[in-house]
Amino acid sequence: MDLAHTQGPSRKVPAKRASLACVACRAAHVKCNAKRPCNRCSVEGTECLYAKSRRGGLNRAALAARRNLMAAIPSAPTAESTTVQDRLEKGEVSASSESEQRNTRTSLPMGASSAQLLDTSGSTLVSLAKDPLVDLYYRHFHLFHPLTIPLPHLERLLAAGTTKLNFHPLLAVMRFIGSLYSRSVNSNELKAAAANAILEESSQALPSPVMAQCYLLQSISLHWCDELERAQETMDAAIRIALQLSMNQADFAVNHSEGDPVIEESWRRTWWQIYIIDAHYAAIRHAMTFPTNEVDITTELPCDEEEYESGNIPAPKTLAEFDSREFASDDLVFSSFAYLIGAVRGIASAISRFLTGVAKTGDSLNVLEVVDAAIDGWLLLLPESKKVPVSARGETDEHMFQAHMAIHAASVGLHRPLSELSYDSLEYLSSCSPAPPEISSSLEQSFRGIHTTRCLRSIDCLVRLLAVSTKPAYHTPFTVCMVSSVIIAHLSACKLLLSGPKLDVARDQIRMCIGCLRSFAGVWPLASRTLHEIQTIAREVLGLNQPQQRIESVDPSVADVSSYQEGTIATETLGGFLNYLNFDDLQLSSLSWLPAGG
Repeated sequence: MDLAHTQGPSRKVPAKRASLACVACRAAHVKCNAKRPCNRCSVEGTECLYAKSRRGGLNRAALAARRNLMAAIPSAPTAESTTVQDRLEKGEVSASSESEQRNTRTSLPMGASSAQLLDTSGSTLVSLAKDPLVDLYYRHFHLFHPLTIPLPHLERLLAAGTTKLNFHPLLAVMRFIGSLYSRSVNSNELKAAAANAILEESSQALPSPVMAQCYLLQSISLHWCDELERAQETMDAAIRIALQLSMNQADFAVNHSEGDPVIEESWRRTWWQIYIIDAHYAAIRHAMTFPTNEVDITTELPCDEEEYESGNIPAPKTLAEFDSREFASDDLVFSSFAYLIGAVRGIASAISRFLTGVAKTGDSLNVLEVVDAAIDGWLLLLPESKKVPVSARGETDEHMFQAHMAIHAASVGLHRPLSELSYDSLEYLSSCSPAPPEISSSLEQSFRGIHTTRCLRSIDCLVRLLAVSTKPAYHTPFTVCMVSSVIIAHLSACKLLLSGPKLDVARDQIRMCIGCLRSFAGVWPLASRTLHEIQTIAREVLGLNQPQQRIESVDPSVADVSSYQEGTIATETLGGFLNYLNFDDLQLSSLSWLPAGG
């Protein structure tokens, strides 16, 4: 009777339950029809992935690897976006307006969070590279400051479970930086998670080189998020740990590498990145020197990026070898990273000599000896393979790009106080514009023309470097200050010296540079504030404001980029500016890499 009752016509036959569900449906706790793709993923346009079967279980090695990876991945809030995972193509960063830049940021898949970085069935590992935020960090930030272990090698270390290094706080910082390139993630929550992870590790363990990396990356991100005091505090912590561990000494990398050449290389890169960022901060503060420049350094030089990424690390070259490279054979070529280090060290030496000598004595001619010797010496000793920061295919050597930018920005800053390019009082609105040094009244007026020429040449070199770069905003955020300082000097030239066609070209170049700043402003809040400052200064210096509208001060907290007329300081497509640039009117050795005919 029971059987007959259950099979009677009045019983509703239950719907067949799908035995499978895709990862996205599992994460959202909704029904999945188990098709490939399922109906929900088809409608929303998301990628439909299925977990591998659990049958057969895991062996001990797989379980241990999974536990190691779970321990290393920090928790994070769930992404709120329901858009398609339209990741940026490698290197594609919009050079348009701030709103458009934000719209080109990467969206995360529906329901993606750190919990889904492991297969939801619990049986198999999902690659760390499939963490969207870690992926964004490596694709859009690691290229500029490549100190952390390359992603494939980091995955290898975590899966092997043999390393004693704790990467949990480092991954938390990576995720925060990656979130700045995404439009669907709450960066503030990830910033707090990174800070908490660092604080927890600092309170429980002895200082480690991983923590030096954490503090350095946290400092860079906080600085360009316009939290300058906290950025300096974390930078001080990175330097303190590095010096406490003696990372500035050659034997540190070897003794703390766990026998892994990639880890050894990472420690060398960490020290030199600390040195370079410390120099950047000193330049922004207009300081004569910086802490890491005052210590003895024997750390060997990093290798090239291809070698680092592949894990085939060659025997490192020494700083002493680099400093005597003028006596070596022509076939001795150092890494691009090494030439960047050389540029920063040369600039630091030139600034120190300038401020302690020329600015006080008024001996303007000595600038050609104490400043240009250091800068031109770096340029003239570049091998042919390193003179071209942008390849024929449009690929940029980021280290050489940074080095050339820094060299020419420094040249402008050092020559301008002795030149005919006077300063406008409104310039000091910009945090990137230094106050002119106090120059002795005995300064020879006869050499002002020479310094003016050198200053204008370096301006042109930097602008042209931006012009030939196919991705002008796809660089380190410290490019913002270099470009800003040069824009301000260029504005003075437009006001005081240039006229006719030369003035038209200069105005086009300024527009291009401001367009580059707009692109950075879409990612970094401090770049947005800097853009507003530069626009305000430009309108005043070029006389675009009415006399009664002169702005004496600006509150950066209320900066509104959109309040400026697009027709006055426009954002243009970079390709068009190449037609405005005449590459034949300068005969500089530093421009020898430019293609024939411009």
